[in-house]
Amino acid sequence: MEISFATEELKEVCLARTPEAGALPRAVIRDIHAFYHALRNADHVAELPLGHPEQGDLQDDLTWRVNLVTEYGVIMRIDQDTVPTSGNSVDWTGVYRVLVLNIEAPDA
Repeated sequence: MEISFATEELKEVCLARTPEAGALPRAVIRDIHAFYHALRNADHVAELPLGHPEQGDLQDDLTWRVNLVTEYGVIMRIDQDTVPTSGNSVDWTGVYRVLVLNIEAPDA
């Protein structure tokens, strides 16, 4: 799957080889790394064990929240010119490009 990032900071957090102390707790960074590697290893969103949104989870702007084990969330958006559909819903087997928009704290 192709993954883009809204900011360089998000990219650095997701791509860092080791969790670094910073604004996010180390456990959250480990969760983000695990999720990022799951994204990289999947061919499309439907293959994700965590982060495959239900139709009701998808917002009008094609974003959804992936809840991590630490209760933090990763805000994602479909990043394709044409969104694949099946009937009236998104065909997640055709979504292969995503944009990481934000990381939210549990109380966000």
